[in-house]
Amino acid sequence: MSKQLRGKYPSGRPSAIEEVFKLIREEQNWNPSAINVSTLKNLAIAPSKESLTVQSLKFLGILNEAGAPTEVFQKLRYEFQPTLESQIRQAYKTVFDQIPVGRINQESLVKFFVREGYVEDTAEYQGALFAYLCKIAGIDLPNAPASFKRARFKKPKK
Repeated sequence: MSKQLRGKYPSGRPSAIEEVFKLIREEQNWNPSAINVSTLKNLAIAPSKESLTVQSLKFLGILNEAGAPTEVFQKLRYEFQPTLESQIRQAYKTVFDQIPVGRINQESLVKFFVREGYVEDTAEYQGALFAYLCKIAGIDLPNAPASFKRARFKKPKK
């Protein structure tokens, strides 16, 4: 992970990341020189959120700063779960250091990302992405919900 990206937590959408992972695993002959906004637009992945997806892949070390696939990209093809778990534990080390796994839930994740300087709306996306990535990497978060309830949709208290 590059120094520039350290601490810049992504807010890519899980559905878009899932599509990229599907391509990496299923299209063994697909070896792009770079994955960028144009690539994702051509593949109809993450409409209007392509840059967030690219940022997420860079944060996880799957792409380098220029958008070129890294060794991690290749390892995901044949050792998906252990490779992804290692990348998540490294990229999100501060989250794991500050919040015990049994206490990781929507509220603790959103509070963490807000304290890192993000607005609540973005922090919810960041928390949802983190929870999704942990799930597919086999990292058990027993108290994290399958999907996050968005604060902007909560009913105001009377």
